[in-house]
Amino acid sequence: MKHLLSALLLAAAGALSASAQYYQRDLPHPMHDGYSTKYGYANSRGYMVIKPKYDEARMFREGFAAVMKDGKWGFIEPSGRMLTKLKYDYVEDFYRTYAVVCIANRWGAIDTSGKEVVPVKFATKEALADLLVISVPVPFEKDGKWGFRGKENITIIAPYYEAARPFTGTRAAVKRRGLWGFIDMTGKAVIPTVYQEVGDFRDGKAAVKTKGRWGLIDTQGNELVPARFETVEELEATLSNLDNN
Repeated sequence: MKHLLSALLLAAAGALSASAQYYQRDLPHPMHDGYSTKYGYANSRGYMVIKPKYDEARMFREGFAAVMKDGKWGFIEPSGRMLTKLKYDYVEDFYRTYAVVCIANRWGAIDTSGKEVVPVKFATKEALADLLVISVPVPFEKDGKWGFRGKENITIIAPYYEAARPFTGTRAAVKRRGLWGFIDMTGKAVIPTVYQEVGDFRDGKAAVKTKGRWGLIDTQGNELVPARFETVEELEATLSNLDNN
């Protein structure tokens, strides 16, 4: 089942049209500032964009990076904003929207909102295994409408949409009345169906087209870049120039 799901997700991702692609800026990478023992994050040109203040810093995974200061770990976003407080004795990188965390030799897990979805109370990391078997809903079509199924083909989100794409992270693009939006894994419409076209989310950002123009939003639907570009390529070029300046 796991291999089948992976194959379905890869096939669906490969089938996306060029118009649904979007620009993904290079994520900052850890860098020693050369003047102290602290780590910060630099952009692709080597300019420090997150101030060096961490004793250890890892690469970004699924839009978040694990950082450590004074013996305590937490996670940051590419902007440098903290996703969690620095309170964990140890953390693992995010994998398919979850990260394993540890406090006082007790293990649990958080999601990409920073919420502890598995209480930090388990004596071993292995004890979390069954709880963290993630069943990502996959789209299916019935009578011309699209919904989502989970394990053992159980319908999680009833067929309701004109079109639907696989989940990327915690969001899936869906189409209703000719317009696109996004739902979460419970089926809740977190971003209303108001866009002519959309790209899939990568590292918390997706390109969207409204009134014939492209812009960029985050996973809550907040506008990151105004919709003023005629093509995705123009959006990409502009953001790339910003990174290079």
